Amino acid sequence: MSQLLTNHLIQKVSANADLEVLNAQWEMDKRLISNALKSVPLNFPHFSLHDHSHSNTILQQIERFLGIDRINQLTAIDTWLILEAAYLHDIGMVIPFETLKTEWPKAEFQEFISTIANDNGNEFQNFAQYILNPVNSPILSSEVWPLEMRKAVTIFISEYFRRSHAENSRKIIQDPIATIQLQSPRNGLIPERLFSIL
Repeated sequence: MSQLLTNHLIQKVSANADLEVLNAQWEMDKRLISNALKSVPLNFPHFSLHDHSHSNTILQQIERFLGIDRINQLTAIDTWLILEAAYLHDIGMVIPFETLKTEWPKAEFQEFISTIANDNGNEFQNFAQYILNPVNSPILSSEVWPLEMRKAVTIFISEYFRRSHAENSRKIIQDPIATIQLQSPRNGLIPERLFSIL
């Protein structure tokens, strides 16, 4: 993994102790976000890998694009924003079980399932119909129906939450503790406007 941006942030911080809070936040967030992203495959198993290696690949591509000369022109804040954004861009795919339990019975989610149930071309139509009305469902005749149902529920969850992935990311960045219990501090040492930029 290339460390050009990380090393640049360290260099900028070492030249100005007032900026140490940026590196401290980054080092903490890197670990916390990496750990949180490990849960993404639970609800998005059919998606490509969205863990810290994906974030590191993005950082490597940014470093290649910018090159060392342009990286050296970045401020500490610019660098911190790039590092944080690379790790936080998929944080909206972290969906706690409590969120699923809250969202599942809501009218919007049930309408989403109903739309699938009424879509003759949708491969999950039967499963959506079963979820809405499980009595006498033809799905029950299959020996592996629980596995098929699990797959369908996962697809419903991933498709529903994928649509609001960016908005979920925004909410998590603004209040990581309340949304996904991510203990990333928002204590005023870094101006709120910087988190708003993210």
